[in-house]
Amino acid sequence: MNREASQKAAFLGISLALCIALSWLDSLLSSAMPIPGLRLGLANTVICAILMKYSVKEGFAMSLLRSGFVGLTRGAVSGIMSLCGGMAAFVVTALLISRKRLTVRTVSVLAAAAHTVGQLAAACVIMGTVRVLYYGIFLLPAALVTGFCTGTILDRLTKTNLFDK
Repeated sequence: MNREASQKAAFLGISLALCIALSWLDSLLSSAMPIPGLRLGLANTVICAILMKYSVKEGFAMSLLRSGFVGLTRGAVSGIMSLCGGMAAFVVTALLISRKRLTVRTVSVLAAAAHTVGQLAAACVIMGTVRVLYYGIFLLPAALVTGFCTGTILDRLTKTNLFDK
């Protein structure tokens, strides 16, 4: 394995560990949130950073691994919710991150909204009712705020040497 491949593997391994730790921190902080089930989405900053630094392939793998971790540690329903929300956010981020006219904050806000929509869709299937969609009245505005916050964190990170290739 050459030096670049070794550095990439190390960076992705550390990123996965950070992603898992931030996901765990998010779950701890969720009890302090004003809306049940609301999370900051801190792990999404790592996945978006991977998309910006490497490619869709690495970002997709990171998103799947994080959802797998959630499923293993918090149960199947949480894993499904994480997977559906994560994949929706991933698709939006992957499609929009390279657009020069969109800021990182804008992409993050749109990804947070997509994450919420993906989780609401999963909840409809799991619970067998569309009444769950009413919860979107509370979750979507919150997603705009959390998406802006995670976008701000990511914007600050892009100004560091982390993104030097």
